[in-house]
Amino acid sequence: MISYQLYIDGAWTGSGGDSVLTVLNPATEEAIGTVPEGTVADIDRAVAAARRAKRGGLGDLVQQSALGDVDQLGEAAHRWGSRSAETSPYLSRSSPASHSE
Repeated sequence: MISYQLYIDGAWTGSGGDSVLTVLNPATEEAIGTVPEGTVADIDRAVAAARRAKRGGLGDLVQQSALGDVDQLGEAAHRWGSRSAETSPYLSRSSPASHSE
């Protein structure tokens, strides 16, 4: 069985507490590992690390990356929409309304 750790401030670390949670395989419900149950102190450390990362410019980098993803999604939707004459027969066949007849 694998014993996992918490990932805080760029490093794998144990918890400030002694409690652990069992990790289950969702398909079989077999126990496959354990993970420390985070404490309030663990949360405080994680939040402090996130704030330091944001002040250090990492927050801006993540935000720019997310905005780039949204732009790409918008461009893909626009390209799909411009091909509506080609794609509408496929969409109407997969529509639930087309199966009710």
